Amino acid sequence: MYNRDGSKPKIFVNHKKSDGANVGIVRTAVEFRAFGNFATALYYYKGKRHETLNYELLTDKKIPNS
Repeated sequence: MYNRDGSKPKIFVNHKKSDGANVGIVRTAVEFRAFGNFATALYYYKGKRHETLNYELLTDKKIPNS
């Protein structure tokens, strides 16, 4: 999946780290999988693959300052 300008979409994810702490991260969505009225987003974080329902699709205007 690509944006109209050819770039891949960015998502904001509330990611749970291995120590149990939550961290908000901006990642590139690799793939979206739809089922029923829901869609999951697949992304990579620190070399590992993660899939989540808890994401927000970002546009250029919504990317937070990190």
